[in-house]
Amino acid sequence: VRKLIDELKDNDIPVLAFVTDQPASKRLAYVGIDNFQAGKTAACLMDKLLFKPDAQILTTIRRSNFSGEDQRFAGFKTTIDNSKPLAKLIIAKGGDGLPAHTSDEVKNALSGVKHLDAVYSMGGGNEAILKTMKEFKLKPKVYIAHDLDEENIDLLRNEKITAVIHHDIRQDLQNAFTQIAAYHKLIPPFQNQMHSDI
Repeated sequence: VRKLIDELKDNDIPVLAFVTDQPASKRLAYVGIDNFQAGKTAACLMDKLLFKPDAQILTTIRRSNFSGEDQRFAGFKTTIDNSKPLAKLIIAKGGDGLPAHTSDEVKNALSGVKHLDAVYSMGGGNEAILKTMKEFKLKPKVYIAHDLDEENIDLLRNEKITAVIHHDIRQDLQNAFTQIAAYHKLIPPFQNQMHSDI
């Protein structure tokens, strides 16, 4: 993908990275959520909802090479380490958001875990995560996920998850068109990356 982006740019065709960044490419700009700030937001919210200083928190990432989720994790860990230095992070990495694979990764991470206070799900597969925790008889007080997709809306309505970190796709699209208009000199240029509101 990065090679193709670079080839397009070399042919004077601007490319935007939309929602998932391609930082090592010649992309014109990244348009989407600021993932580091999203992770920090999740940690601040969790800190307000969890009164236990030595909380055990499960964090789930779809795959190790997805830079957006790595940035979410970095923002989350930095903030939790400052606000709850005694907290323990249990990390499940992999599964690509696919239910069976995600469940396997969560099972591996929860092996030997007797209690769990919270979950921060940076990717998807929340139904599978909840089902796996139920098998382990774990019921965390706080569960924070990402994106208002159909699955998460249903889980919110049924009070199976606590909160969702969400960004406005309409704002992302407006930012994308603004970047393209500036590239073609239809509006004045600007330097800043355009992140959607969290």
